[in-house]
Amino acid sequence: SATPAGKSPHRLGFALPQTGPRSLVLDQTKRRTTMHKNKISNFRDLKVWQQGKSIVIETYKLSQNLPKHETYGLVSQMRRAAISIISNIAEGYNRQKTGEYTHFLNYALGSCAELETQIEISHDLGYINSQALTSLNNIILHESRMLKKLSSNLRNSKKPYTKNHDRRS
Repeated sequence: SATPAGKSPHRLGFALPQTGPRSLVLDQTKRRTTMHKNKISNFRDLKVWQQGKSIVIETYKLSQNLPKHETYGLVSQMRRAAISIISNIAEGYNRQKTGEYTHFLNYALGSCAELETQIEISHDLGYINSQALTSLNNIILHESRMLKKLSSNLRNSKKPYTKNHDRRS
């Protein structure tokens, strides 16, 4: 979706530089960001959040097939970990400073590790097959790399991150 008129793009709101109309490219020599076509106006525009949402959906689908006696065990833990990934990305995006943002990205990264562990346990207990394990783990590993890259880019930026809020007096 297009950015509403007058909205500022979110600084450094990307995970991995990619090509295409929604990409954000980091200029390493000038240490600044440039936007292509569509601007990032909220956390939903972040590729790292979008992929995190797909992890949630896949986790919910996968966990529906686990035994009923795991409803309050593995099923609940897997779903909470998956939701925590995108919730922490969203909350960090809306924080005021770089340190706060990266703090929440680290929580999201921890939730990726939790979910990866829970999926492996589900596989070892015979609840999910090897293909499901590999498929979801590959998505989670990619998400983890995106989170690390975003956090690193935020920390290494010369300009401190500050969330643009409408502060009319």
